[in-house]
Amino acid sequence: MVEVQANVAHRDLGATAADVQKAVDKLDLPEGVTVRVRGQAESMNAAFSNMGLGMILALGLVYLLLVILFQSWLDPLIIAVAVPARWWAFSGCWPSPAPP
Repeated sequence: MVEVQANVAHRDLGATAADVQKAVDKLDLPEGVTVRVRGQAESMNAAFSNMGLGMILALGLVYLLLVILFQSWLDPLIIAVAVPARWWAFSGCWPSPAPP
């Protein structure tokens, strides 16, 4: 086992880990040799995947709560789609012609 350590200054962890992974992917490694990026990058990726799972679970529970409140499967779906779409449309994200 060989361990390589590095400190990064003036860059974010995600971009640095992505660059390291790209460099590792370019290597022509002999059979049986593996390279793993560990440390804070590994912790960050695990935290983001758990956070995504938590968000999906939270959205599902909110939808089920709305189903119970409205006693309908369709009305909460319409609300869940319409409210974010309205915020997006009226927040200036709507496509408009470029200024002259």
